[in-house]
Amino acid sequence: MNLLKEKSINAGSYYCTWCTQDSYAALSRNMELPKVVSDMEKPFILSSINPKTNALSVFVVPRSIGGNVMYTFKADVTIKAKSSEYPIGIFGHYKSLTIEFENNIENKKIYAQDLAADEAEDITEKVAVSGNKITLSGEIIDRIGLTVKEVDTELPGLIVKII
Repeated sequence: MNLLKEKSINAGSYYCTWCTQDSYAALSRNMELPKVVSDMEKPFILSSINPKTNALSVFVVPRSIGGNVMYTFKADVTIKAKSSEYPIGIFGHYKSLTIEFENNIENKKIYAQDLAADEAEDITEKVAVSGNKITLSGEIIDRIGLTVKEVDTELPGLIVKII
């Protein structure tokens, strides 16, 4: 019995055989699973709260389609976090990202910075804040997370801090 598909490719010094695997659509560590709403396929989502630093991270993972095309299905993602005082790492492409905190974040400043950049940007006026929720559009995530063109080629990566 062969568990791998017969289709193979020779990729230079690597030999690859394509197989189909099932996976969980979302995985979380130390937090609730994200809520994902999409008009198309739902993306894979990874989220975690670091047990030592309480930093939050969330990643929309690209998926392979047909074994050879990587694609990110953009979706509205909502995650719940405890406190807004800790850094938030955001990775991947979104339609929007909403973060619900246990504390009110109105009248606070919100800064975002590409992981490869030297300066943070005040995005307070560019995001939606309502009570204990912040919503970042996919456009602002892409713009800030792909700021450093020499390093950022495909997937955005940024840190958000609420002060």
